[in-house]
Amino acid sequence: AATCRTFAKILNKLMNERGINSTTLSEETGLNPGSISKYLSGERAPTLNSIIALSKYFRVDCHYLLTGTKQKNASVSQATGLSDVA
Repeated sequence: AATCRTFAKILNKLMNERGINSTTLSEETGLNPGSISKYLSGERAPTLNSIIALSKYFRVDCHYLLTGTKQKNASVSQATGLSDVA
């Protein structure tokens, strides 16, 4: 689907910017190498856990990973009504 292709493009772009391959990404995120391969080819949509792990690893928000656009509401508190303070 279109979402899989968009995600594949963004993931490839982020990996290229960081200069890593799928093996490195798998080792550093704990994600299955086969899943990463399917994400990169656009064959499989990422799971929620994968999206979160990749978002943390690349330091981008989940919305960006899925759409390639920055989310308008920049803070967690604005989006959820929860405090940003731990």
